[in-house]
Amino acid sequence: MENKVNLQEIVKKLKSEFTEEQIALALGGALGDTSVDCRNKNVRFVYKHGIKQKAYCIFKANVMEDYVKTPPKKVKNGGYGTFNIGFSTVTNSKFNFIRDICVKQNPQTGQWEKNPNQNWMALMGLHAFSFYFMDDGSLNGKRVRFNSHAYTWAQNTVILNRLEELGFSGKIYTERKKDGRKFYFIELNTESSRNFLNKTRKYAHSDLIYKWDLPELKYINCAICGQRMVETQYHRQSKYPSCSKPSCKKRARKLAKRDYQRKPENRARRLKKRRERYYSNHEEVRRKKREYERKRRQDPEVRARINANRRARRKRKKAEKELLINMESGGEK
Repeated sequence: MENKVNLQEIVKKLKSEFTEEQIALALGGALGDTSVDCRNKNVRFVYKHGIKQKAYCIFKANVMEDYVKTPPKKVKNGGYGTFNIGFSTVTNSKFNFIRDICVKQNPQTGQWEKNPNQNWMALMGLHAFSFYFMDDGSLNGKRVRFNSHAYTWAQNTVILNRLEELGFSGKIYTERKKDGRKFYFIELNTESSRNFLNKTRKYAHSDLIYKWDLPELKYINCAICGQRMVETQYHRQSKYPSCSKPSCKKRARKLAKRDYQRKPENRARRLKKRRERYYSNHEEVRRKKREYERKRRQDPEVRARINANRRARRKRKKAEKELLINMESGGEK
């Protein structure tokens, strides 16, 4: 459950004790790569980055310089990469607001875990989200992606709702691993991605400015109605790129299906399947038909009707034969 806190009092207290950049780094960093150490009475932050992001790590240390005694240093990494660079802040009661609203203690393991919730997201602004994007963000073509794999679907929904409140539209996607595990991440649509990058570019660090470099937009005409539109990866993969109109999409699908069916190899494949389906059932159908006729002939009423029809047919043929003989012999005169 979320802690009941007075957000107005927290905001007022934060603004009196921290700078705007320190607040954004504390909130956005906690959502990203920052580790929150809550083992003691008071809280401290631990920052670790790859050796290639040394300048970015030093930048964070400068932002938190009032609470950093040891500068960033190179340490061995037990995971991806040989070395990391990192630092930690001092343990300070001023950071306890993070424990109050951003993390919760697992009752089973006793460990503190990050818990994105409405109280936390209400304090997140563009500056905080820019730190989160520098930590755990990337570009997927023309779209902004937040690699929020560490959070559940419900927690991702809370983050996305806050982004929508700030004016950005997106969607939660599922990533499935080969071993069956499922992870979730957030991706903004093309228009919102460009809007987000334009509004947060002023907060970008110089070493991470490449995350703000979107490729130039390319335009294409709808193959059905001719409307001009922004080209996407789906348009590049489609033979008949269509706009967002349902009628154009339906027509484009029909044309693509027609072209697919007209290919000689596809026609031959369909004929082969039809032939196999026919001959595989042909003998079975004949067997069932013979069995059905045999059962019908065993019924006395059906047998009597069949015999009556046979007698009538023999009588009719005999009459036709006699009539033909009389006509040939001239007996009709």
